[in-house]
Amino acid sequence: MASETVVEPASGLAAYRRVFAAPHVRPLVGYALLARMPIGMGAVALILFIHGQTDSFGAAGVVAGAYTIASTGSAARKSSTRVQASLEASANSSCLRSKNECGAPG
Repeated sequence: MASETVVEPASGLAAYRRVFAAPHVRPLVGYALLARMPIGMGAVALILFIHGQTDSFGAAGVVAGAYTIASTGSAARKSSTRVQASLEASANSSCLRSKNECGAPG
């Protein structure tokens, strides 16, 4: 009968060290973080643009919030088309409202 090897659960940083010691994990995590950076930068760009046009962080926050909600709704795609359409319509109307308030064309 073969002896069984029991692996003790690691605690704290030792658990992360064990995971990152596995082959190919470090590049995978690095590329995943790099790929997700533009997602956060979209909201920052919206905040800076809307604040620059309106001098209002309130309007910028509304637009960034609507963008984030719409992004979340579209990420959960296929679960409910009606909810997704509602979230995207809400985000679009907020963006249009902010465009009209700042006098931007279109």
